[in-house]
Formats: sequence, C-alpha cells, structure tokens
Amino acid sequence: FQNHLLLLEAQELRQHLIEAHVYLVSLSRIEYEEIFKECVEYWLFLASNLYETGFQRGRSRGLMVGGGASDRPRIYANVLAHVRPILIERMAKPEEVIIVLDEYNQPVRVKVKDDVDSLQHFQMMKDVLVFLTHLDPGDMEAIMLEKLRKQMNGSEWSWENLNRLSWAIGAISGAMDVEVEKRFLVIVIKDLLQLCSDKRGKENKAGWPVTSCT
Repeated sequence: FQNHLLLLEAQELRQHLIEAHVYLVSLSRIEYEEIFKECVEYWLFLASNLYETGFQRGRSRGLMVGGGASDRPRIYANVLAHVRPILIERMAKPEEVIIVLDEYNQPVRVKVKDDVDSLQHFQMMKDVLVFLTHLDPGDMEAIMLEKLRKQMNGSEWSWENLNRLSWAIGAISGAMDVEVEKRFLVIVIKDLLQLCSDKRGKENKAGWPVTSCT
C-alpha cells in the first residue's frame, strides 16, 4: 500500500482499495500485539499522509467535512471511522508521572521509568489519534463521548476501559479547535466526576487515581 497508494486510489481500483482497508480494520481487532502494532504503523502512515496532502484550510472543521483541497481523505472516511474506536479501546499507557515533595517541601513531577518499547508504542498510537482527530474532529469527539456515555451507563464499564479512554482523550490534547476542545473537556470532566461519585467505595477509590487524561 505505502508505495502504490496513489495509483490504487484511481477510480477503477478504488473499490478494491477500500475492501483491502476493511480487511486491515479487521486485522486491527485481532488480540495479538505484534499484528496490532503493524496495523498501527500503517494507520499512522495513512493518516499522516492524508493530513499532509489534504490539509489546506478549515482545520477546525476537519478534512473529511469540507476543509481540504484534496478529496483523498473522503475516500477513507468510512474506514477511518472504524479505526478510531479500535485505537481508543486499545490505547497504550502513557509515561507515568507522580507528584513528590522535593527537599524544599515543594511538589514536583517525577516521571516513572518505563520500558522503551511501551513508550514508543504509546507515542505511535498518540500520533495516529492526533492525525485522525485533525482529519475529522467531529467524529473523534462523537466516538469518545459515546464511549464515555457507555462508561456512565455501565454497558462498557471497567477500570481498564476507562483508563484507556482517558489516555486516548489526553493523547489528542491540542488537536481540536480551541473552543471545541474546551467544550469537549468540560463534558468529559463533568462526566468523570459524576462517574467517580457513582463508583464511590473503598475498592473503587483504590482504582480511581489510575485514571488520568494525561
């Protein structure tokens, strides 16, 4: 794909191209880490390529909804709409930061060392989500808020799901229009506080600090 993408986007080959990408979406759902990492690498290539060739104007509306000079992003709009939730559901853990007191009794942030491969995987997934947000911020926002709603109503509730969603939300910080992002974060914070209240209890309180929109 990477070497022949533009040729495959020709009208007479486009249906085959889309079918191949649908197959890649299915591969991305497989619970095998090495396959998933290969898929993430390709989605990063595709999303960054579409952004770089299509971005001309209208960032806040997104390239899929009428901003860019190129029609290329629209070819993949439906495919990428399926990629976004997969990446959110399997978002990697970011670098951990703890707050400690220094010798002057002042709070300071200290990064917890993690293995290099895990941090690189997180950075790659973060980059993909940022490009996917640039391409269609409305779709990314809708997907994240729907997943948050399912945390609230319990249909997808688990600490792991909530953590991954929070990491994904933190990863796209700065990728939306400022006013859109402010409104989005107000909703997210309000719902997280409500969720914290709903899950109040000794066992749940122990897990809550893990959840963080970094």
